[in-house]
Amino acid sequence: MQRFGILEYDNELSSLLETTTEIEENSEYEVEIRASMIVVINYIWEQIDKSIDRIDINDFIWSKGQDKTKKYKPYHLTRTKSY
Repeated sequence: MQRFGILEYDNELSSLLETTTEIEENSEYEVEIRASMIVVINYIWEQIDKSIDRIDINDFIWSKGQDKTKKYKPYHLTRTKSY
């Protein structure tokens, strides 16, 4: 979400992301990022046609972030099976 200007992270978290430092599963930062994603996806869903599922919004954002032809800020890296 940071890469699209939807979320802003504090300097410490931004530094971890820019250096592609792995963020520990269930750490404060990782939980904060996951919770923020839920809030943002719900906000987007509230603004658009409700026939689009929230998971489709999530998948769309994720797939855009995987586009290697664009120059985006790095996203968080966490080893987990929770996503």
